[in-house]
Amino acid sequence: MLNHKSGGAVTVRMAFPFAQTLSTSKVIDSHLHVWASPEESAEFPYAPGQEPPVPGNVDFLLQCMEEAGVDGTLIVQPIFHKFDHSYVTSVLKKYPTKFVGCCLANPTDDGSGLKQFEDLVLKDGYRAVRFNPELWPSGEKMTNEVGKAIFQRAGELNVPVGFFCAKGLGLYISEIEQLCTEFPSTVVLIDHLGYCKPPLNEEEALVFSQLLNLSRFPQVYVKFSSLFQVSREQFPYLDLSPLLSQIVFSFGANRVMWGSDFPYAVAQCGYKGAKEAVLLIANQISLPSSELEWIMERTVTELFPNQWTAVKQGNKKKTKKNFGLLPLVETIRPMNEKEEKKELRDHFLFYTSELSSKIFCLFQGVLRVHEGRQRWKLTFSSRTYGQRSQCLVIILTRKNWFSIGSRPVQFSQSVLP
Repeated sequence: MLNHKSGGAVTVRMAFPFAQTLSTSKVIDSHLHVWASPEESAEFPYAPGQEPPVPGNVDFLLQCMEEAGVDGTLIVQPIFHKFDHSYVTSVLKKYPTKFVGCCLANPTDDGSGLKQFEDLVLKDGYRAVRFNPELWPSGEKMTNEVGKAIFQRAGELNVPVGFFCAKGLGLYISEIEQLCTEFPSTVVLIDHLGYCKPPLNEEEALVFSQLLNLSRFPQVYVKFSSLFQVSREQFPYLDLSPLLSQIVFSFGANRVMWGSDFPYAVAQCGYKGAKEAVLLIANQISLPSSELEWIMERTVTELFPNQWTAVKQGNKKKTKKNFGLLPLVETIRPMNEKEEKKELRDHFLFYTSELSSKIFCLFQGVLRVHEGRQRWKLTFSSRTYGQRSQCLVIILTRKNWFSIGSRPVQFSQSVLP
C-alpha cells in the first residue's frame, strides 16, 4: 500500500506471496480449553469419570501464550468439568482482558439448561455457547424444544453458538441448517472445520462441500482450529492448504478464525507450533497478509467487540508482529539525478505502456519504480531463504498488486491516485 505525501517520504506496506506479516498488534486464539490442575481439583472437581489426560490449567496456558506471542483467547468450557463452569468463571474474572468465555449448553430434559445458559451470560459474562450433540438425551436432536430455545435465546443475547461435530459434520448438517434457517439472527461457529479432513473419497468430498455450502448463511463462521486432528499429516499440516483456500474463497477471511485447541495441541506440535502452522499454510496458498490478519485476530475481535481492547491499549509501544517470514514496511522517496543514473547502470528497470501501470523490480535490497520519467527508490529490510536472496517482480495496477507468474496478491483498496 502506497501513501503519497507531497514533498516528503512515503510509507509503503506490501504483502508478497512468500511473505506473511500482520500489522495488527494482537493475535487472538479463538478456541482452547482450560481445566483445574490436580491440586486445584478439590476446589474445582472434575465431572465423574472425566479426569483430564494432560495438564491444562491457566498458569500453563499463560506461559504458553507468552512464549507464542498470543495476546488473548476464547476459552471453551471443557468436558472434564461438564456443566460446572466454576473454574473457567474464576479464570475469566481473574484475567478479564485476556480471556472470553464460551459456556457449554446443558440440554437436559427438564429445561433447566436454558436458565443456566442465561445466568452464565447475564451474570458471569460468557459471550458464546457450545452445542455438543453427544450431550443431548438419547434419540434427541439439537433441533428439539430445548435446543431451539437455547439457540434462539443466544441470538437474542448476541451470543454465537459453536457446534462440536466430533463424529462428523455430515451427521448434524441438517440440524445446523434447520437452526440457521429458523433463527437467522443467531451467529454460528463451526468448530475444527466440522472435523472435515482432506477428502479421500466422494463421501468425504460431499461432507466438505456441505461445510462450504453453509457459507450461504451469512451468520455462519468457521474455526480453522485443532489442525492436528483434521490433518492427515504431521506438523505443519500442509495438506490443509487447499481446504483453507476453499474455505476463505467460500466464506471470506472475515468469517474464518484460527484456534489452537490448547492444551491438546501442546503434545502434538507445541502451542507456538499451532500458531506457526497456520502461517505456513497461509504462505503456501499465497494468502494476502490482510486476509491472514482477519483469521488471526480481526474476525474474532469483531465477533466479540470490546473484549480484548485493553490488551492493545496496554502496549505502550505498538510493534508490528513478525511471523518469521519477510517483513516489509519501509520508505519511498524520489531519486536524484545521480542516483537515477547509477540505478540505470547497475540494475534493470522494467516498464510497459501496455498495462498502463507501474512495474516494480525487487532485487538486492532495493525496490525501484518506473513511472514515465519519474523513478522512485524504495528501501526495505530483506531476509534470505537458505543461501538465496528473494527476487520478485511486482506489477502495481490502479486496483491491485499482482506478482508475475503466481497468484494475485490483492489489496482492499486502490493504491494509485
